[in-house]
Amino acid sequence: MTRPILGIRRIDGAKMPMYQTSDASGFDLAVNEDVVLLPGETKLIKTGLIFDIPAGYEVQIRPRSGTSVKTPLRIANAPGTIDFTFKNEVMLIMTNTG
Repeated sequence: MTRPILGIRRIDGAKMPMYQTSDASGFDLAVNEDVVLLPGETKLIKTGLIFDIPAGYEVQIRPRSGTSVKTPLRIANAPGTIDFTFKNEVMLIMTNTG
């Protein structure tokens, strides 16, 4: 099975998403700003990425299991769904539950 072609535009030098292994089903995102997230805080955090998703597909944002086990950081609406009609910068709703 081939992966659909996903266009990605970067804002302000954002880091491109990266597959961590050749067999990975999803790629890792990096944030595009320095953020301090105090215990109990929830913030909208910029990725600096705009995805061009093919019609009929979606992108899902979800935490890595290791991050969820090792830190109090949570993605508030995980999994977050980005439909092919969304044409703005992708941002993460992050909460520090510590």
